[in-house]
Amino acid sequence: MINFSKTEFLKSAALPKDIYIGEAGEIAMCGRSNVGKSTLINKLCNRKSLARTSSTPGKTTTINYYRIKKDFYITDLPGYGFARRSQSERRRWADLMESYFRNALNIRLALLLLDVRHEPSSDDITMINFLVGSNLPFMAVMTKSDKPKKSELSEKINFLNEYMEKYSPIDSIAVSIKDSKAIDKLRNSISDYLEI
Repeated sequence: MINFSKTEFLKSAALPKDIYIGEAGEIAMCGRSNVGKSTLINKLCNRKSLARTSSTPGKTTTINYYRIKKDFYITDLPGYGFARRSQSERRRWADLMESYFRNALNIRLALLLLDVRHEPSSDDITMINFLVGSNLPFMAVMTKSDKPKKSELSEKINFLNEYMEKYSPIDSIAVSIKDSKAIDKLRNSISDYLEI
């Protein structure tokens, strides 16, 4: 099993020339702004401030790399769908993402984070179609499962599970940063898929 507690910050990339191309397997985290990527990284790795978090959407504007011992690293991609960016910043983001996916040859698994409270947005659907079209294996991780009322949660999880079954053979998983059992289940699911 992957020992996520051994994870350390490696580097950030703000421009295509800064993109890290390593030989280790890569776990890429993608999702819209404010879906909880950085918070989930901290929880997965049992660290409070490994990845910077903010209540303001769109704060992560670089690709951030985190090394898990020698075999794997986690890549925290900038969130998409945040409108309050200048045109030049959105262009920089697009160039960075295009270059990243063109050069990241060792992606073993992508984690697509979706807010359990909402149906997938048009940007989420674009990312799903990109991952499918690129033949990249991905797992849907439904975040913020502590937010809906208990009476609504199972319905929302079932909806997203059924929706994602059309796109990915890997089972989706619902998590909350307040639920350590769910985080353990996610760690196990990632390790099982990667056969670690």
